[in-house]
Amino acid sequence: MSHSDPIRAGIVNAAATARHRVRAHFMALHAITPGDAIEYRPPGPRELKEFQTLVRAGVIRQTAPGHYWLDMDRLGAELKRRELNKVPIAIALSLLVAVGVLFLYRW
Repeated sequence: MSHSDPIRAGIVNAAATARHRVRAHFMALHAITPGDAIEYRPPGPRELKEFQTLVRAGVIRQTAPGHYWLDMDRLGAELKRRELNKVPIAIALSLLVAVGVLFLYRW
């Protein structure tokens, strides 16, 4: 285990926390339809980065300058897309493990 593993884990955790904070803010204020749009300014750089990612994905939508709402349908689609992107990686890792086990078994 290298010294960068705790750092990498911290970065991943911070990103996940920011992602949760942004989505939770809109859900807590029930800003999930255009009529319920709220004024929003990300409180920090991590939240700003996640907010911009969600806006680019169309998950957070703008109704007026500075007023946004969380599109729950697009959020569900985005979460599903992220999960589906992990499937090929899981399959490749599974195949690698299977091949490794076969080689160890033969040896």
